[in-house]
Order: sequence, then C-alpha cells, then structure tokens
Amino acid sequence: MSLQYFDYVGKQELRKFDLNNNGKIDGNEYTYEYEQLELEIINDNGTNQFYLFGYPFCLVYSIIIVLIFYIATKLLTF
Repeated sequence: MSLQYFDYVGKQELRKFDLNNNGKIDGNEYTYEYEQLELEIINDNGTNQFYLFGYPFCLVYSIIIVLIFYIATKLLTF
C-alpha cells in the first residue's frame, strides 16, 4: 500500500507543473523545479528495490507467521 501511495504522491507532484492539463509537459511548463522533481522520482531506488528485496522478505515473514499460527492452534487443540 505504501508503494501505491508514494506513486500517487509523485504523480500529484508532477501534475502541479502541467498548467494546461493536457497530460504532458510542454516547453513553457518545463522549469528548473520540474527538472529537479523529475530527477528525484527517477532516482528513487526505494520503490524499484521493493520487488527485489521487500517482496521476498514479506513473503517469508508471512509464511513464518502462518506457520506459527498453525503450530499454536495444533498445540492448543490437544
């Protein structure tokens, strides 16, 4: 969910520079601030690395939690 949130925030920040709301940045809308924001979004490695490191960690963590819950319910039912 946080990945989707940061993607949404980035798109909202980019929309601030689209003055005529045509979905693209024209020559008169391209400013230094827009260029800096664009570089920040492109160089944001946190969202790109989630699929390499975050997803497997979450998967392993979820499997461990499910196994603990399964073992606890088996022990408590005796």
